[in-house]
Amino acid sequence: MIRKMQEATKIDGINVICAYTDKSQADLRPYLLNADELKTLYAEWKILHFKELQGTDVSVDGPDKGKLVWRVEMIARKK
Repeated sequence: MIRKMQEATKIDGINVICAYTDKSQADLRPYLLNADELKTLYAEWKILHFKELQGTDVSVDGPDKGKLVWRVEMIARKK
């Protein structure tokens, strides 16, 4: 999906991504990224904002409710 977003973005266009990372305790697969995966995928772009956040996800139901989750948020401009 990220590759499709990148291909569809024009020069000076922006991608905004917020995703869970593999550091999360909750089983959120297949929706996890490796911790530095976004930086690698966007190495040719200008990173405007990048932050890893830790917390608990109260929106997850079942046995994973309240487990520690890691998110990464990134804003990048295509060069």
